[in-house]
Formats: sequence, structure tokens, C-alpha cells
Amino acid sequence: MKAKINFEDKFNITSHIVFDKFRITVSIDNETDRKYMRQYIFKYNFNITIIEEVTSEIIYANVKYSHYCNNDIEFILKYYIRSYGIKNFKEISFESNYLTDYISPIDYFWFNKRKGIQNQDLLYKSIDILDFNFYLEDIRIKSSISVGNILKDGIRSDLKLNTILNFQLNKISNLDISFQIFDIVLKFLQMMSYRKNVSFNKIILKGIDDNEKNKIGYLYANIESNDVISSSSYNASFLLTNNHISDIFQTLVDDKCFYVKHLPNKYDDLFDIDVIRYFLIFSAFESEYNKIYDNTKNHKDSSLKGIKKILLNKINEINCDYFNENEKKCLLDAKSVIGNIGKRVKTIEKIINSLQKYKKCIEGTLEYKYLDYDDLFSYAKKVCDIRNDIVHENYDTQFDQFQIFDIKILEYLTYAMFLSRCKFNDNEINHIIKKVFWGYSVSYLMIKK
Repeated sequence: MKAKINFEDKFNITSHIVFDKFRITVSIDNETDRKYMRQYIFKYNFNITIIEEVTSEIIYANVKYSHYCNNDIEFILKYYIRSYGIKNFKEISFESNYLTDYISPIDYFWFNKRKGIQNQDLLYKSIDILDFNFYLEDIRIKSSISVGNILKDGIRSDLKLNTILNFQLNKISNLDISFQIFDIVLKFLQMMSYRKNVSFNKIILKGIDDNEKNKIGYLYANIESNDVISSSSYNASFLLTNNHISDIFQTLVDDKCFYVKHLPNKYDDLFDIDVIRYFLIFSAFESEYNKIYDNTKNHKDSSLKGIKKILLNKINEINCDYFNENEKKCLLDAKSVIGNIGKRVKTIEKIINSLQKYKKCIEGTLEYKYLDYDDLFSYAKKVCDIRNDIVHENYDTQFDQFQIFDIKILEYLTYAMFLSRCKFNDNEINHIIKKVFWGYSVSYLMIKK
């Protein structure tokens, strides 16, 4: 199709494009336009606006990366919005099977029935089960979770008790904000479902026209999920987290470097830990620890400084004029190792500190029973030794059962620290960890709560 393309509001070109899912191929005949386009080749994370000439439909997209494709230029999209000629919005709503799985309407209405709340119309109406707020930059976002409207599309309805997560902005905003909200919702679902692969059924943007809300377009994200949701056993559960959902969203907004790479791709990978996932869990642990204990970040133990200085001075006194190349490299390696002394000690100290602080959070897990709280140093050393063995190629890449237990404890602590930043108390964190990792019944945990 023929369309006008705007690059970051800097310049426009008119060209023929081929739109295929999350790929846009642009054919450029004009040499002047081609010269402008070259600055966007191999560039990452920028926005483009495409206006189709016949229908005037707007495609507003965030480009993940771009490259040459034969004589043309191809853009790989991270996400895009198909809009009906409007560039601003005030409301966005999300529908997802993962959201419904996390909310678990069956559990929610079962507890409502226990409280004596009955006869709620869910066929033609939706019920707001939670209202909460958070701030994104200077924009106050009024949010709500609703359940119901089973027959909202008439005979085209899927007859499911769908859950909708809705966000209303306190002022009309450009479409860039919708991408930021999407990223936050994605991380929220990933952390609550405790898996990386989550997907969305529908993301709708709405505007304001004569004081009536109107649909202005849809947002599509370049994410895939092949995970089949069979039950809501292994997630954080809305009933256990609903008092802190506002805190969770605000934490995700404020944390510009939030880490989710350590999460399993799907539930089947939860207890499947290989070398790569071990390193990702370790990185996530240190990331969360440093956010809680800012004063320990980049902290240097002065008691080790003197020892390091003495050792380095002794090495510098060695006359290496008659050494061969291998011997000289050995001395350089020795200096490097001594220069890093203290980092491993500090890592062990981080693990021990977190174990002492979050002891109550991991009680009740199987791995906790194998943990000797009278000798936490041995546990912390074992976890660090695994990393050293892998780095120095002294490892067969297969973890035994007890090593997996040790790594899982580190993963529990990482999740506990995240929940702690979201203002959950130890008892609440303990219940959530039991639910996420061990599939405890939410009714049992609510009664214990």
C-alpha cells in the first residue's frame, strides 16, 4: 500500500510499504528520501507514524530495530497501534487469559458467597472488583479491574467470564504513554503469573468525543506465548495481593531497570534450572538486593583494603625481567584476582543478610527444611562456588537435586525482596511464595491468613 511515513516528527516520506504482522518493508525510489532514511538503519527503539493514503488509517509504531532487506528497508516492530485517525487517547483497557487466571473469578465469587454476597448479574453487566491509582510521570492514572459481561458481544461472545484491566488518564495524552502503560502491565502480569511468556487477547484505546467515550484503535504487541493455562494454581493470586496492587504498579513505574529475565518462560520450566537460568537468578538477586540496601552498593570493605595492598606490593617487588610470556601473564592474572578480593565475600554477606531478614518468608517450602540456619555461611558459599566452578569450566553443566534446592532458595529470596519493596509483610510474602512455587490452595491460604 502507498503511505506517508513520519520519523520521530522530523521528516516525512511517501513510499510503498508492505505490512506483515510486526514487519514493515519500505520501498524507496527517491534518492533524497533514501539519504534521510540511512540514519535509521540499524537504529534501535524509535517511533514512526504511518498514514495510509486511501483510508487515512494511522499506524503508530515503536521500532525494535531496522535493517536492509535487499534494496528496501525493513522495520521490526516492538508494538504498534492501529488508530482511526486520532493521535491522542484517555483510556486503555486490557483483556488477557493470564489476567483472568491471576484474578480467578471462581475463587473471588466463592469468597463473596461465603460473605453472603449473591445474585450478581454477570451476563450483561460487569462488576468492578478493585479500584486503585498510581502515577506515571505527572499523570494520575485511575485504574480498575472488572469481571463479567459474558454476553457483551451478543452471539459473537466467547461465553467466558472475562476480566478487564482498565486505565483512565487524568488528561488526554499522546500514544507514547500507551506503550509505557503496556510495558508496566506486561511486567505486572509476568511477576504475578511468575513466567515470561504472557499474552493479551485485546488491548483497546479510547478517547473522548462530545463527552462520550469512543474506541479509537487497538494496540498490538510483538510477544508470543505458547503456554496453555490449565489452572490458576501457580500464580500470586489476586485474593492474596489485592491490598497492594497499587504499590506493585507504582514500584514497576518507578523502577526503570526492572529485571524479569530470570523468570521461567512457562510453568513447566519453573523447576527446570540450567546454567543460564542460574546466572539470571543470581543477577536478579543482586539487582533486588541493591535496590533495598542502597548503602551496600559499591561498598568497599576497608578491612580488606590493607590485605590487598600488601599482596599487590609483594607481587610488584618480583623481578620479572627474565620471565617468559606465560609467567608474565600469570602475574597479571594474580593481580587481577587480588584486585577482586572482597567481591565474593560481599556476595556471601548479601546472601546471609537476606536469609536472616526474610527467614519467615520462605518457611514452609521444601528447600527450607534442608537449610541449616546455624550455618548460613556454608549455604551462601555453596551457591557462590557453583558460579566460580562454571566460570572456570570446572563443571559438567548438570545440577544435582541439592544444588537445585540451593538455587531455588535464592530465587525465593529474590521474589521476597520484590514483594517487600511493594510493601507486603512477611506473612503475606510467605503465603504468596507457597502459592506461586508450590501451588497451595488459595482457600487454605486465605483461611490461614
